[in-house]
Amino acid sequence: VFELIDIPLGVYSVQEVKAPEGYARATTLPNALEVTGKFDPTAVPPVVHSTIKNTPITVSFTKVDDDGSKVTTAQFTLYKAKADAQTKHETGDTVIEANFTVPAAGKTFTKLTPGTYFLVETAITGYNTLPEIRFVIDPYETKAALTVKELMNPQQPSLFDQSGNLQNTLQKGSLTIVKHDAKDK
Repeated sequence: VFELIDIPLGVYSVQEVKAPEGYARATTLPNALEVTGKFDPTAVPPVVHSTIKNTPITVSFTKVDDDGSKVTTAQFTLYKAKADAQTKHETGDTVIEANFTVPAAGKTFTKLTPGTYFLVETAITGYNTLPEIRFVIDPYETKAALTVKELMNPQQPSLFDQSGNLQNTLQKGSLTIVKHDAKDK
């Protein structure tokens, strides 16, 4: 809530500079608020009421394998870094959600506050474990629906397919077949 008192009649612009934590900055504010009236020393100053709605920030991702099939068996933990300058997850980071799996429809976090986060794959069978993923939510963010891929530093190695899904590669092994005849046993 803000209030301007004893301002001259006229047209004013309002811009939200910073949204409440966990919400995107409003971009659909009225273009102008107009304060109108006639000078009357006995009148109450004109008042303009306007509602500004902030939308919660959501961050989501889905997980697929090399063939594009959904991978729902991997477990992850999401941490919020204790310091924004961190480049790797450290002891003492805040656990946002621990040991969760990603449904086929994807995983979405709501109302994450600005800061640095680490998405760490903690368990998976049959696939190579992904390196930890660092992403940052800017305090001046205006987009409400975000993906982990959009928030990552573009200089990090790409862990996503062309559709923006987090992608795992299958573990590969080797097999050696030795053939013996009846005498070699």
